[in-house]
Amino acid sequence: MTRGSRTMADWKARMTVLGRGILPFVVVGAGVVGLMMFGRPPGVAKEPVGEAKAALVQVASPRPFTGEIVLQRDGVTGPFRRVTLAAEVSGRVVEKSDRARSGRFVESGQLLFRIDPTDYQLRVRQLEVQRDQADEDIRAVDVDLENTRRLIVLAERQWELEKRQLARAERLAAQNAISENGLEEAQRAELTARNNYQTLVNQRDALRQRRRTLLAARALIETQLEEARVDLQRTEVRAPLSGTVVKDHVESGDFVKLGDPLVEISEAGKKEVRCSLSLTDLMWIWMAAGVGPHGEIAPQRRFEVPPTPAEVVLTLKGREYVWSGILSRYDGTGLDVETRMVPCRVLVDGTEPVAIRDATRTLVRADSEKDERPVAAKPAASATGETLGKHAARGVETAAADGADSPRETADAGGASDAKAGERIPGPPTLFSGAYVKLRIRVRPKVRLWEIPEAALKPGNELWVVRNGRLRILPAPVARIEGARVLLWRSRCDLRDGDLLVTSPLPAAFDGLPVRVADDALRQTSGATAPRPSGPHADGDANANR
Repeated sequence: MTRGSRTMADWKARMTVLGRGILPFVVVGAGVVGLMMFGRPPGVAKEPVGEAKAALVQVASPRPFTGEIVLQRDGVTGPFRRVTLAAEVSGRVVEKSDRARSGRFVESGQLLFRIDPTDYQLRVRQLEVQRDQADEDIRAVDVDLENTRRLIVLAERQWELEKRQLARAERLAAQNAISENGLEEAQRAELTARNNYQTLVNQRDALRQRRRTLLAARALIETQLEEARVDLQRTEVRAPLSGTVVKDHVESGDFVKLGDPLVEISEAGKKEVRCSLSLTDLMWIWMAAGVGPHGEIAPQRRFEVPPTPAEVVLTLKGREYVWSGILSRYDGTGLDVETRMVPCRVLVDGTEPVAIRDATRTLVRADSEKDERPVAAKPAASATGETLGKHAARGVETAAADGADSPRETADAGGASDAKAGERIPGPPTLFSGAYVKLRIRVRPKVRLWEIPEAALKPGNELWVVRNGRLRILPAPVARIEGARVLLWRSRCDLRDGDLLVTSPLPAAFDGLPVRVADDALRQTSGATAPRPSGPHADGDANANR
């Protein structure tokens, strides 16, 4: 390489290094110039210093809780009573009813089986003959007793005569007017008459005892006869209750022994829902019933769950079928060792649903159903019929509207009728055993609570309260979180009437931070502080759906 070419290469390398060092400074300088020229529009006034430091927040007001708490749990339905009907006598099954098969519904007292009654009929006839024979023996003894009574009367008179004769003989003997043989003859005659009388008396007593023995024997025969008649009646096996045959064990022609199972019947009309409640759930139930470790309550109430109304909800194709039930008892004596829950039973007395709902409306409801979901303002049609259960048994049938005061209403969200006149609302005719259902247990606790929106509960269970333009951080004693609302123990919370709770986030919150409330939030808060209606429907649709 020549000397000139080397000099040119060195110059280019030095220029490259120099350009790399100067270029960043040029870019930064251009940015500063641009910021100074275009960073702030002309004519914009600066905010006052005090307002610039105050953080803008959205707020909400706490309010006393006066509504209901809805406890939701899953459950499985089962029969309230399942009876195994067994043979009470032995014999061959000569008749089996067609209703005595699995899945059939039977009425109480309906004939299911007939066992061969021949042996039991013969036994009844045999005992009836023995009873008649005992009656004849008793009548014979009665005749002997009457005859003996008459003989006793005669013997008694004979004895009296002989006693008087003996008395005369003794007086004559005292006067030496009669021989010694004559006196002995009088004494012998008196003794014979007395002996005859005593013999008849003993015979009468023996007949009386024999009559008592015969009466006891007859009573035994009568008892055996009654037992034989009962056994004869038991050859006809009838349903002890109305219900559905769950399982049948025998067929016509089978020989059954005493105690052999014939059919299993599940009682109709009542169902039980098996569920498990947490101790927290039971705490709300106890508080609503006024049951606690202290206070004057009956001893048995300490060991029984307070009866509490509950809804049993079966969901099919997005539609809810609601039955009315009651939390009736514990299923055991304590917590389950695996789930740490308390098994309980909910009793459903009745087969018809009290309400039918879909996602937006109540289709049909009964008089006693207090549904929290509003029905559309334009009731285009209503269900008719004597009872909701009659319609539910064949798919609830609706007809034309019969007035705004109809106990069951049918409407959709837009006000149009969902079920036209004569159209049936499909659904289950009854609550089947083994169905997975949801339970909604509504309680009204007898304690003072605050209700706040969920956004007002900050991380770490804290409340950000606006007081005199400053932020105050308070602990939040959370009692329960339900969807978009939070309940706080009022006795353990330092909230006051008129406090404002911050619902918006803050980048750095600390006690004493200057804050200012947004105008729209202040207007909404003033409107929200109006008194809320109390009662089971005060919490609206959100509470009804939880």
